[in-house]
Amino acid sequence: MAWPDGDTHSAVRSSVPARMSRTRSCDRSSPYRRYYVWSDDPDAEEGTSAANWTYDERAQQHYLHRFAPFQPDLDITNPQVRHEIAKTVGFWLKLGVSGFRMDAVPFLCEDIGTQESVGDNDGRRWLHALREFAGRRRGDAVLMGEVNVPMGSIESYFEDHGDALHLQLGFLINQRLWLALAREQAAPLEDLIRRLPVPPHDAGWATFLRNHDELTLDKLDDDERAEVFDAFAPEEGMRIYGQGIRRRAGPMLGGDSPRLRMAWSLTFSLPGTPVLLYGDEIGMEDDLSRDGRMSVRLPMDWGEVAAQRRDPDSLLNFVSKLVHARRSTPEFGWGQSTLLEDESEALFARRCDWQGSTVFALHNLSEAPIEATLELGDDVTGVEDLLELRRHVVQRGRLEVDLGAYGSLWLRAR
Repeated sequence: MAWPDGDTHSAVRSSVPARMSRTRSCDRSSPYRRYYVWSDDPDAEEGTSAANWTYDERAQQHYLHRFAPFQPDLDITNPQVRHEIAKTVGFWLKLGVSGFRMDAVPFLCEDIGTQESVGDNDGRRWLHALREFAGRRRGDAVLMGEVNVPMGSIESYFEDHGDALHLQLGFLINQRLWLALAREQAAPLEDLIRRLPVPPHDAGWATFLRNHDELTLDKLDDDERAEVFDAFAPEEGMRIYGQGIRRRAGPMLGGDSPRLRMAWSLTFSLPGTPVLLYGDEIGMEDDLSRDGRMSVRLPMDWGEVAAQRRDPDSLLNFVSKLVHARRSTPEFGWGQSTLLEDESEALFARRCDWQGSTVFALHNLSEAPIEATLELGDDVTGVEDLLELRRHVVQRGRLEVDLGAYGSLWLRAR
């Protein structure tokens, strides 16, 4: 949210009356003043730092901004603010929007310096109410939230007082995925999958290879973050905020290469719903000469799209094949996940069971070819290759696989 006379990337801005000026919002007698979060003593506000507050001469108080000073935080406990947000959501849904990516959801749920009396988890109750409102306006509307929090807090954004969000962007999944890619070992991702809470039946994870912001590594420890930096952002100019990478997926993984295609195959087969950043499906480049996050926020390369449409072996057509295969393989998104044990450190092997059907996803994270024998289970007598026309023999529930450098397999059990 920006001051009414400032710039913003948020759709919520349209909910604030156009006639409202910054002077009016800072006036202590203005009803719009309570749209924002003010404090006489920011040092007394727990959960914030001095950098989160700016003193306004006209208001004679400090206002809260989790990000830039021209983006003051809304007082989400104010019923008028909630009403304006609901109006904005309804407006865009009526125009045909399918859903919303909600930025920095944990900050939307806090009550620091707010003027209303709120109870525990009130912010999550509001998210649930907003979800219900969106669903009444459009039955298939989706709220996808940016919830980059530690493991112990993730589940609450799904289940407190009903389901708060339809989808959570899986930041922990993504960060462990990039650590696994950097090490060319499956263990970092396997360890996370074993601990990841299972979402409720009508919610899930939004899995992604790259986000539109920096590739944040804030939930890795210092040594782990250094490993990912060394592998994918060896130059200081490729990094941002000390804990992120400002590059696109294609350049980081060698362009249209077996490694990039394996990474896409892995992303599309992880628990949840895959999400793509525009342009990554054609391996679009970044531009490090641009400042900050703008290095990845480039105009779509429509000429390259057209060229790849005509090339049956292009990255675009490979990703399109993954999209179609993923839509016909709901087991990946909805099924119960079981990791398959094997002796190869580089092999990430996963079984998914859903409504009497079983699929397997096998990915070699390393450049070295691997051979492995996998115990698929006594109930499996054969498998069907979902991506290629290859024959695989299953004997007594065992499958012997050969995967080349950065190779992958999607298999459906018979």
